[in-house]
Amino acid sequence: MKVLYIIIFLSLAGMVFSQEVIQDTSHLIDDISGGILYSQGNYWWYIYTNVIYQNGSGCGDGDSPLDNIKFISKGYLSFSMTNIPEGYQLQSSVLHYYIAQMIRNNVIGAYPSFEMASGYTYDPPCMLEHVDYGVSLDLSDIDVPMLHPGKILVSEYEIDWKKIDVTSWILDDIANGRMFSQMRLKLLGLTDWDSYYDTIGISGNSVNGPYILHTFVKDSVAVADPFVVPIIKASAYPCPFIDKLSISLKLNKPATAEVSIYNLKGQLVRSFSAINSLSGKSTMFWDGISIDGRTVPAGLYIVRIEAGGITKNLKVIKL
Repeated sequence: MKVLYIIIFLSLAGMVFSQEVIQDTSHLIDDISGGILYSQGNYWWYIYTNVIYQNGSGCGDGDSPLDNIKFISKGYLSFSMTNIPEGYQLQSSVLHYYIAQMIRNNVIGAYPSFEMASGYTYDPPCMLEHVDYGVSLDLSDIDVPMLHPGKILVSEYEIDWKKIDVTSWILDDIANGRMFSQMRLKLLGLTDWDSYYDTIGISGNSVNGPYILHTFVKDSVAVADPFVVPIIKASAYPCPFIDKLSISLKLNKPATAEVSIYNLKGQLVRSFSAINSLSGKSTMFWDGISIDGRTVPAGLYIVRIEAGGITKNLKVIKL
C-alpha cells in the first residue's frame, strides 16, 4: 500500500478535531483487463487482454471489413483490491480515467451515434457497470450480471481525464471478500447494427491508464461524527409531477453526489453528472426525458442518490 498521511483540522462549536488521512491507489491488472467483441447470436467473438500492450480498453460497435461481420464491443477493467488500514474507515474511492478516442460513424473526433431502423438517432451514453468476472476474462463474461446499477462514464465528446465516485462499489467488494474490483464498459443500447464504427476508447497505458484513488480517515472523534459519515437530506417536488421535477439535496459536508433515476423494472432512465457541492446544497431538474431523448411514460420512478458510500431513494410519480 502506497501511503500518504495528511492531518486535517476541523472546528465545530469552539472544539477542534484532528483527522489523519491515508491514501492508497489500486492499479489496473493488465492480464485480466481488456475487451470482448462479439457478433449477433455470438457466432463470432474475439477477446483481448494486456491492455497496456493494446493501449487501452473501450466499448461500441463496428463492422469487420475482412469478413463483413458486425460486432459489439464491451470493455473490462480489473483493479487490485485495497485493504482498509486498522483503525481507519474508507471515506472515498474515485476512479480516474483518460478518454483517449471517440469515433462516430467511422469519423474520428466525434461522439458515437446510433441510427435506429425506425429513423430515430441518439447519442448513447457510455455506461460503467460494477461486475465480478473472477480471475480470467472469457466469452461467458459478456453478460455477467451487474452487481449494482450502472453509472454514466461519459455522454458527450471530450478527450481528457475524468473521474467518477465508486465508493459504494469498493465497500461492497471489501464486504464480500472479492479478490479484485471489476467494472465493465458499454454503450447504452449496445449497437444499431450498421456498417460503421461507433466507439469510445479508454487509455490503458502506463502513463494514462485508469486507477482508483482510495482515501481512508482516522478521526479523534466517534465514527458517527458527521464530518466522517455523510448524511443525505433529499426531496423531490412536486410529486406527482407532469413535465418538471425539482430534486434538492442537502449534505452535511461538501461531497460528490450522483443522482440516477430508474423505472420499476430497475432500468436506468436518466443519470445526472456528479455534483461537487462546496456548500453541501444542490438542486437539479428532471424534465421527464430519458437518456435516449424520449419522454418517459406516466408511472412510478425511483430517484437514487449516492454520496460517500451512503444511498438514499425517493419515489416519484409522473402524470
